[in-house]
Amino acid sequence: MTIREMSVADIKAVLLPKVFANPSLIGEFGSVATDEDSLASVFTLMEQSPVIALGVKLAEIGAVLRGADPRRITRKAAWLKRMFALDDEVRAGYEAAGRRLEPLLQEAERAADRVRGTVRILEQAVASTEARLRSVQAHHLAAVDYLSEHPEAGVPGAGAFEYDRPRDRLQRRLLHLKTLEATLALSLPQLQLARAQAIEQLDRFGQFSSVLLPVWQQHVVSLMAAQHADREVVAAATKAHEAVMRSLAGSAKTMARRDPP
Repeated sequence: MTIREMSVADIKAVLLPKVFANPSLIGEFGSVATDEDSLASVFTLMEQSPVIALGVKLAEIGAVLRGADPRRITRKAAWLKRMFALDDEVRAGYEAAGRRLEPLLQEAERAADRVRGTVRILEQAVASTEARLRSVQAHHLAAVDYLSEHPEAGVPGAGAFEYDRPRDRLQRRLLHLKTLEATLALSLPQLQLARAQAIEQLDRFGQFSSVLLPVWQQHVVSLMAAQHADREVVAAATKAHEAVMRSLAGSAKTMARRDPP
């Protein structure tokens, strides 16, 4: 939904004279149409929580990888060899963890697609809310200035008796606009936070899936291909493993931030 915004000057010069010329317009002064479809989409997203769903999948991946720490799948052989030997049992467990990882990654990618759709909807909601807030603020400011600059506007003439008092009605309307402004100002940071969390979660997932995980997998291949792995191979695999786990831990911290700053 595109909101047609007017400047304070235009509202004072064009709109408010029309309002006082036709007081029936006072009830609509400052109104901005609500994008019902956009709001419904946001409410649906909040119920489905696709960002949280992606975080859950990443946590499940973390649980699998935690059991595949290179330091846990190796044991020292004779110290003279300065080597590490892979136990058959833990090797089998490590390979099983690798098989469990693939379907989880596919599920995480599907969850990430839903988060990408979430970002698009939140972008629209943020832009719409920002435009509505600017419009309400402009109408409120313009009306306050106009009433101050035109004390006669909407006031019955001397000796006239009128049930309709446009000036009083507009002042009541301004109270309503102020309430709407406060509501929009409260909603906006919540939407911005939700958008920021979704984008950060996607960034972390992208770094994890396209950079850190492939590096980790390559080190694992090297480690598993050898009957014995020297300290340097194990150290490199361990470093890659720690980087992956830090990334997944960062994803959990992203979801822990629920309130705007």
